[in-house]
Amino acid sequence: MTAPTDTPGRAPTRGTWVLLLLALAAGAAGDRLWLWAAAGGLARPGATVAASAASAAAMVATPAPDAASSSAAAADPYPVAPTGHEPLPQRVQMLEARVGAGSRSADDLVTLARSRAALGRFDEAVGPFREALAQRPHDPQLMADLAEALANTHGRHLDAEGTALVDQALAVDPANLKALFLASQQAVRTHHDAQAAELLQRALAAVPDNSPDLARYIRAQRDDARRRAGLPAVEGGAAEAGGRASGAS
Repeated sequence: MTAPTDTPGRAPTRGTWVLLLLALAAGAAGDRLWLWAAAGGLARPGATVAASAASAAAMVATPAPDAASSSAAAADPYPVAPTGHEPLPQRVQMLEARVGAGSRSADDLVTLARSRAALGRFDEAVGPFREALAQRPHDPQLMADLAEALANTHGRHLDAEGTALVDQALAVDPANLKALFLASQQAVRTHHDAQAAELLQRALAAVPDNSPDLARYIRAQRDDARRRAGLPAVEGGAAEAGGRASGAS
């Protein structure tokens, strides 16, 4: 199965949805964790969904522990935490053992939820995302992560809860890339193409400079939405480059 392409005017196929959301998860855990940073295989011609997903989920990089964290680890009563270098299924098993033994740290819950999501186990990611969000109720990325997991358990459609989570995420962080993308796809499904184009333009401005495939994909989605809405094409070049630069700053 080759990397999926999308028919203009339609929401992304399941394979594209999963891969794009894996890409959007890069850096989602802030300064302690970088998840699925290898998701550059998103739009490679001829790449398989399985291979791209495996590449995207291949590594969770965690920083080298400092003296304080080493001391805390020595006092940790739960099963050993993953280092970030294990294969993803093994990492999930280790995190499940910690959470099953009683760990309720937000870091463990978030890492477990995102790792399950990377394996496509979105229904099993919902619970830990909810619990982590209860501990970090003002975290826009967790709001977007939970909305994504819920959408993937409901036929890739945002329900009322998912929509509310996306709205809350964007109220806290108007440039949250995953929330903008989720909102844009909901607008596409409800035939609000001008709104979708505006959301995708904002998403494009938020794409990091080191993610050209993701930028290319979102730009194509934006152009399709503008065409359906009867809006003029966006001129390439300086205007778009300036928008992305400001979004990345």
